[in-house]
Amino acid sequence: MKSLYGYCAVTADFFHIGHLHFLKSCKEHCENLIVGVMADECVEIYKGRKPFQKTWAREEIIKSIRFVHRT
Repeated sequence: MKSLYGYCAVTADFFHIGHLHFLKSCKEHCENLIVGVMADECVEIYKGRKPFQKTWAREEIIKSIRFVHRT
């Protein structure tokens, strides 16, 4: 039985096919997938470098994926 809502967080800097496969896998477990996009400051701490794309740009990419319910 699928959960009504699911949540995952991504850096998505630079978005690639691995991100898409991860999100599809997450969506298999829920009806509505909510994706958190890590802020630039978090990406810098996590990866040890500044992100290639700003948070707003990464969020727009994730929003455009048809099976993502909300970011």
